Amino acid sequence: MEHVPLVVVGAGAAGIAAARAARIDGVPTVVLVSAAGGATEASAGWIVARDASRVSVELGWLAGVGLRSPGTYRFASTSGVTVDAVSGHATLLDLHSLAVTDTIGVADVDTGPGWSSAIVARSLSAIVPNAVRVVAPATPLALGNRYAIAAQAMDTPGRVDGLCESFRSSVAGCAALLFPPVLGLRNDDVAARCSKKLGVAVGTCGADAGDAVGTWVVAALGRSLDERVQRITGTARITGGQGGRGYVRVGHQEWSADAVVLATGGLAGGGIVFDGAFVEPCAHADVWLDEREDTGGHSLPLRAAERGLDPTPLFEPDADGAIRAMGVGVRVLDDHRVATRDGRAALHSWLFACGAVVRGGSGVYGGGIADALIAGADAGRAAARHAQTLRTDGG
Repeated sequence: MEHVPLVVVGAGAAGIAAARAARIDGVPTVVLVSAAGGATEASAGWIVARDASRVSVELGWLAGVGLRSPGTYRFASTSGVTVDAVSGHATLLDLHSLAVTDTIGVADVDTGPGWSSAIVARSLSAIVPNAVRVVAPATPLALGNRYAIAAQAMDTPGRVDGLCESFRSSVAGCAALLFPPVLGLRNDDVAARCSKKLGVAVGTCGADAGDAVGTWVVAALGRSLDERVQRITGTARITGGQGGRGYVRVGHQEWSADAVVLATGGLAGGGIVFDGAFVEPCAHADVWLDEREDTGGHSLPLRAAERGLDPTPLFEPDADGAIRAMGVGVRVLDDHRVATRDGRAALHSWLFACGAVVRGGSGVYGGGIADALIAGADAGRAAARHAQTLRTDGG
């Protein structure tokens, strides 16, 4: 069994932020375990926050990894609605950057059933003060039947030049040209290159279904990690602990860790699963539902049967469209350690948690990505302090 100072389970926004913060705070080596998919990859390409009070202080580093500097942005989705965000991928078109007299062009390209330039233009016209019109290329463009396929093709040499030539004459009179999320997958500069060639602001929508753009965000966040963060792909299980350390297994690999951070996501991300009862499968911690009528919550696996709880309504949207099952998660103490059944003591001295796995967060994807990044950094720093204490004590 190999020993490492810190294992972070989950490589979405919260897990990446935890690993990054721990390294900055002096943890020499971090193992970051990621399973396929996850809620951050299902994001739309922007970063939102329920509480923006710490964003400018905590997230200034986003600009260095291909995301926008913390600020106030408005992005459009592929369905034509708009979202106010605190950051986002560099290729998203910021509607706040346009004057009200600017005309927005919506690119008429064929990317399969996920994109209708007419619907997006009509929807945006009802929301923004700008004039919005569909802009057709000189010849019809079929970019691929999925956003990810089209985005990957745009990385090939010469493809950007051809795209710009197709729109050069028809974009006249527009100050901006809005595409579906197809302007590059590996290359972050496709939108900027198109903007320079066409002389207008060029950018993309965020995809509601998270097709391609969520991977942009995860890849950008991952660039904040240095070579001392070891990336492992697989499903992690916490198998026990002894002497102030935890044991983590991924396949045939096993580590003893001074600290472990659980950042596996909520019900949407796989950190909480439902199989007749709600379960946290990695550390087998008790999970809780934050009920509005009971701020203390309750432990679902132990008390569901005796209370006669039928979980079905928890999965049905309420009058506000909220799904209460998304609020299921583990409970943590003020120092980010996972709590015991009564919520008053640490389950393990070395086990921390952050992100949507903590009480589930809110919304479909658990909560704002900005909130997950800030919570992850806090948990990473707390885990680093615990690991440092063990080293100082000679444990």
